[in-house]
Amino acid sequence: MDLYLASAGLTGAATPIAGGFSNVGRVSATPDGSLFLIEATHDGTAGLWMVDAARGTVRLLRAGKFAGAGLSPDGRRVAVVDYRNGLRRITVLRA
Repeated sequence: MDLYLASAGLTGAATPIAGGFSNVGRVSATPDGSLFLIEATHDGTAGLWMVDAARGTVRLLRAGKFAGAGLSPDGRRVAVVDYRNGLRRITVLRA
């Protein structure tokens, strides 16, 4: 699965940003559309991936599967919900 940037009305051509994702779960973006947080498998690794739309770069933030994740509006932090030892915990990561 590939990530494209398109206008809200889906008019005009969509611009490819990054590709090679599978098992895609949640996707969130900064309000300006410059960064995307994708819960997916990429290059054979399941995890949380940060995509920089301008550069087209894909970076693994954390490997694994998660109960949820959210990106701060400025793109500097990611809140991750996971389970460890039967307990739900929320961790805030620097993006």
